[in-house]
Amino acid sequence: MEPLTFTVDKFTFHIAADRAYTVGGLWVMAEGDRLRLGVSDFVQGHSGDVTFVETLPIGAAVARGESLGQLETIKVTLELISPTTGHVAAVNSRLVTTAEIVNADPYGDGWLVELDAADWLRERDDLLTPEAYRDLAQAQAEERSG
Repeated sequence: MEPLTFTVDKFTFHIAADRAYTVGGLWVMAEGDRLRLGVSDFVQGHSGDVTFVETLPIGAAVARGESLGQLETIKVTLELISPTTGHVAAVNSRLVTTAEIVNADPYGDGWLVELDAADWLRERDDLLTPEAYRDLAQAQAEERSG
């Protein structure tokens, strides 16, 4: 599935078309009730080089709207807000030594955590389609470029 793209100034951003998004720019890819989460190309591109990622440990419970952890870059620290209720099933251990993989491959090897969702069928309706997220991210990018 081809990614959606948009360009603002000299920067082109890609939005993977096979997952859903939060308003804050986390992507969610579902395989049954197991969800893999990461940050969008737009978020990593605007935030700068990722220097550190801290997530809840495997087995931790999290409710929708609660923090899953933080992503630190050379510019900002981003709070990672859970789009769903569940338990942390896996964390990307590669981020401990190579956090910059989030910048290099945000939709692949740069994933952050996997959750076993408690009520995914209901909570997924609050997420954005790839097209809606592309429109939101493009508007934010244009506003920031001023």
